[in-house]
Amino acid sequence: FLKRRVGSMGMLPYIKAHIHDMEMLGGKSHTKKEQARFQRTADTSFEVILDYISTEGITPQDTGRAYMMLALYFQQHFRFSHAMEMYSRAHASFQREGLVEEVEWVKKRAEKIAFKPICLVPKSTSSEDIIRFDRAPMLFAQQENAASEE
Repeated sequence: FLKRRVGSMGMLPYIKAHIHDMEMLGGKSHTKKEQARFQRTADTSFEVILDYISTEGITPQDTGRAYMMLALYFQQHFRFSHAMEMYSRAHASFQREGLVEEVEWVKKRAEKIAFKPICLVPKSTSSEDIIRFDRAPMLFAQQENAASEE
């Protein structure tokens, strides 16, 4: 079903529509039981989307953008550990492609919530792509210093 839907809509419009659907459903959950059911459904649906992103070979730029859309959703809903993981995946995707502007944008977004000691290891990236967000400002400063010395 997901493959057909993404095939007809495209990955980024699908994620945008899915996030809208989740916000609508979340707004209709009034009791604690309904909220818990909604949270389980939302978590499962986002896991399916993440699996699809990592296995379906969409362009690295669209992969990074998809992770950014999910990161912003999680950040707006105060799920910072999920947001940081998505920022880390987006950063790795953009950095592999050499997309400097996107890497800088991710860096700025992540630094806004990186003041807490958070360390997330994205499931689908290699160890050299992992950002330890508890040291993110220091790592970004080191990268900038190395770039300016070149």
